[in-house]
Amino acid sequence: MNRISLKTKAKEIVASGKPSALVFSALYVLVMVIIGMLSAKLVSIKIDQNTLLNFIMNSDIEAFYDYIIEHAPSPAAFFLNTLLDILKAVLNAGFVIFTLNLVKGASASLWNMLDGFEIFLRVFWLSILEGVFVFLWSLLFIIPGFVAFYKYRQALFLLIEHPEMSAFECIMESKRLMKGHKGELFVLDLSFIGWALLSILPVVGWLVNIWFLPFYKTTMALYYRQLIYTPRN
Repeated sequence: MNRISLKTKAKEIVASGKPSALVFSALYVLVMVIIGMLSAKLVSIKIDQNTLLNFIMNSDIEAFYDYIIEHAPSPAAFFLNTLLDILKAVLNAGFVIFTLNLVKGASASLWNMLDGFEIFLRVFWLSILEGVFVFLWSLLFIIPGFVAFYKYRQALFLLIEHPEMSAFECIMESKRLMKGHKGELFVLDLSFIGWALLSILPVVGWLVNIWFLPFYKTTMALYYRQLIYTPRN
């Protein structure tokens, strides 16, 4: 894979795509910011640090535990927060659909953001399977879990483009496609590290993400398309 060529092509697509990838990204970022604020509100723990410190200094573990439980978010809050996490996964699938349409020259639309709801259950099940597999590999140590994360990076693309495939089949096919390419994709990810660091800054990061997200996701879509058409022995 030619990293520079992929990123150059991605920039051209983002700059010239119709509808504007930047407008799509701005809407996506706005929705994600709202979801993030709701999530923080739901699971925030309002505790007095001095009170906790006193419990620790007095070795009163039972009081410490009771205080945490008393001020922890309710089960209903955790449930609602889980629904928000699922919503983020579905909207991310919509973003991937949008970038795939741009890359393929298909008819892209701002409404692509909602297209993930058409495959909601498949996206949800894929997220669970990926999470379980990466977690199980991580039990062996950090590096196996990290490698597993890269094994399954193409699963969502496959799920979107191949409705006949199950989530498990997409994971296995991603594993096959990524054989010999995991390090390559890791280096490609590293080339975005500057943008990624800027994107996590408060407030400023929201503006950075409007450009960074379509640039990054379009590059990944191009990588996927080139990967599936790469001749294999």
